[in-house]
Amino acid sequence: MQTMGLNNKTWFGRLKTFSTLYSTLIILMFAAVAVLFCLGYTPSDIDASVLG
Repeated sequence: MQTMGLNNKTWFGRLKTFSTLYSTLIILMFAAVAVLFCLGYTPSDIDASVLG
């Protein structure tokens, strides 16, 4: 991180917060796919509801 000038407490904290939020969002999206599949939704059902 030193070469990018991010080796200090302010930027390191922001980077850690952003990376935590981003990884949590990715995990929640994968979990949503599994939950929807268990509830009986298929990709064609989801496409139809999004497209109208």
